Amino acid sequence: MFKSHVTYGFIACVLAALGNAVAIKGAQGGVNFITGERPSRQEFSTFRSSGPAFDLYILALQRFQQQNQSSPLSYFQVAGVHGLPYHSWDGVSGQNLAGYCTHASILFPTWHRPYLALFEQILWNNAQQIATAYPTALREEYQQAANTLRLPYWDWSINPTMPAEVSQPMITVNGPFGSRNIVNPLYNYTFNPLPSSSDFPPSAVSFTLGYIQETLKSAVV
Repeated sequence: MFKSHVTYGFIACVLAALGNAVAIKGAQGGVNFITGERPSRQEFSTFRSSGPAFDLYILALQRFQQQNQSSPLSYFQVAGVHGLPYHSWDGVSGQNLAGYCTHASILFPTWHRPYLALFEQILWNNAQQIATAYPTALREEYQQAANTLRLPYWDWSINPTMPAEVSQPMITVNGPFGSRNIVNPLYNYTFNPLPSSSDFPPSAVSFTLGYIQETLKSAVV
């Protein structure tokens, strides 16, 4: 009798934890629920000329990076699932001083798919909110683009040079309030607040990140 109570109690705790867990469903829009067909991800050289979709991608990524770092759905914490800082995420701890990433493992593909699905899901949700803020004359066009928005990819076998948009500190997009030149979220991420020594301890390979204010992407290899 005692054992059964313990078992039911354990199951209840697990179910309660799952009920509060982040649900990773991926981007939900644009799916044909009869055939299963869904929008394709575009190669970046094509995607950069997509107009409303590109505008929304940049603005959604900007909003993602502006989320409070204490939120599990902030850019800081979601990016951290792939590497530093090695904190628990959504109530689950990663490997000691190795985080969650399964690089150099046969498990990598099945790990990386839901990780990208989460990243894309957050961008997609942000894009829906941003699209509703456009003027009436443009709103439907941007809402349609938001509905089918997916993460682009860079095919380095087509062009080994990193896209120019990644190496520009500023970028021009057409937002809800017209054309604006904004800080480029593809170029860098600014810590807010600055990470602590526990986020990037000296024992970690990238311990120097604890002493800088931003991460930076570079087109120079």
